[in-house]
Amino acid sequence: MWRIGRAAMVGTGLAVALGVLFMVTGAGSGRANESRLATVDVITLLQEMLRTPEYFDPREESKTRSEGELKQLENEVRRLDGELRLVTPEERARGQQLYNDLQAKQRQYQQLAEQRVREFQSLSGEQAAEAYARIHAAATRVGMREGYTHVLMSRPGAALEETDTITMVTQGILARPVLMFPEADDLTDRVRQELGYEVVPADSSDDGGADPADSGSGEGG
Repeated sequence: MWRIGRAAMVGTGLAVALGVLFMVTGAGSGRANESRLATVDVITLLQEMLRTPEYFDPREESKTRSEGELKQLENEVRRLDGELRLVTPEERARGQQLYNDLQAKQRQYQQLAEQRVREFQSLSGEQAAEAYARIHAAATRVGMREGYTHVLMSRPGAALEETDTITMVTQGILARPVLMFPEADDLTDRVRQELGYEVVPADSSDDGGADPADSGSGEGG
């Protein structure tokens, strides 16, 4: 349960909207006399921002805290299970009590695990939404300064990163609504500079959001 694949993280909600334009406010409320179009690789910027300490550290702290809580409950489950296995036939009443305690502790583990996953997913979603809003604002500022009337979200090139399923391929295609554009009209680097964050190399151990419940269910295996 730890991993939400990279395609799932950025594909839900964002990839399907990638054909939508950033409408640069500097173009005014009427029709522009002359359109100038630029592109920004929003997905790459979003992934980079979510790897920065500002966003990564709170997720890591949440995961570590959840792992500690779940590990403590898992140890309790193991202890009760071990004691139950040693109960003799003459200790029927004690055995029944241990069994009831074990069942209650397993339910507590499952409920806590599900709650922590929901909380982690909510945190990851809030972070992605906040980062996207910052990218949108930065792209708008850069586009206006550079004299563009429209800024489109699009990844460059035809090479798709995820090809395991048709859904991943479709998401990759939707992330590239603009098939051809001049490199000079790609504002990705300028928007990155506008945002002012330091790029952290991608690490396979973190995909920008992972569920905090991979330490064994404790529910009888």
